[in-house]
Amino acid sequence: MRRQGGPKQVLFFLVQFAALLSMLALPWHGIDVAFARGGGAAASAIISLCAPDVTLVPAGREGPPGTNGWYTLLELRDGTTGQPTKVPFNLRYAYLPIAVFLSLAVAAPLQGWKRNLAVVGGGFAIMLLVALCLAVIPMFYVLARTATIHVGSIMRGAIETYFDALVTPTMMYAIPFLVWWMLMAVTRPLASSSPSARK
Repeated sequence: MRRQGGPKQVLFFLVQFAALLSMLALPWHGIDVAFARGGGAAASAIISLCAPDVTLVPAGREGPPGTNGWYTLLELRDGTTGQPTKVPFNLRYAYLPIAVFLSLAVAAPLQGWKRNLAVVGGGFAIMLLVALCLAVIPMFYVLARTATIHVGSIMRGAIETYFDALVTPTMMYAIPFLVWWMLMAVTRPLASSSPSARK
């Protein structure tokens, strides 16, 4: 079996990771608008189960002041006047964990197509669910605080706890790193069984 690791390999991994993350973090080819539309549509489908009168509208590049292509607008209607209030949400916080994970997974020195598929493909599916949660939790937080949805004190406390714990700049990097690290550990037997690992 080939010996893994070494300062050069670690440095090469870090350089690749930084380069990939720099590329993925930029709004290439309208990825910001596309993600806001797709993420907003997925979040809207979940929120409509609890608040059917609430709609999500992509802000687009020409949205309200202070927004950009990453934003989607949560439209709340006042129960008395019927006037809409639009609350902007930056879905870049939901996209960044996906970019971080893909950068880690592609930059890591894997062996064998089975492990590549398990780590990159499986991790990407997991991160899509994580991104959806990171997009929805702040919206439920606002809906609960504005009494748009009526939840008990325990549920409201849980939503606020999840919001405070997960929707932070640190967790944007910690969550994908944890998912990547766990998948690397779980799929290690696939690497040791590959032909290239036995050379």
